[in-house]
Amino acid sequence: MNFLLDLNTWISLGILTLLEIVLGIDNIVFLILVSHHLPLQQQKKARRVGLSLALIMRLILLACAFFIAQLTAPLFVVGAVQISIRSLLMWIGGLFLLYKGIQELRAYFSHSHSEHTVKKQLTFFAAMLQIVLLDIVFSIDTVLTAVALTPYYTIMASA
Repeated sequence: MNFLLDLNTWISLGILTLLEIVLGIDNIVFLILVSHHLPLQQQKKARRVGLSLALIMRLILLACAFFIAQLTAPLFVVGAVQISIRSLLMWIGGLFLLYKGIQELRAYFSHSHSEHTVKKQLTFFAAMLQIVLLDIVFSIDTVLTAVALTPYYTIMASA
């Protein structure tokens, strides 16, 4: 508990909290876009459940963060670049985000410009699965940043 008396602990908590707020905006945007594909009466529930699942998933990822952060040993080398499991996870996550973002934006704008397009309906379960998977991808960067800023899980989880 001595770490609570350390100024660096409180600075880390402040930085991580601001980072979570700023980087959490993309989670909310995707949550809204995904829940938009549900029937109107399920959208509010999907947002609440989705945010709850996202919080639980973030805490689980934080618990695994120390392991993920240590996966820096090179698997192979491409030119002068060493590729590790951590870097592969980051690339795969980034490519998935680009794909999903373009797919959702294309669907959103094509629906708003076409009066005759039928809105594609998702099942509640499919929407929750997409939200959880997207949150995992969105969380990796903030989890790794949290691990770099503080060694205390309680500070990371509080932020």
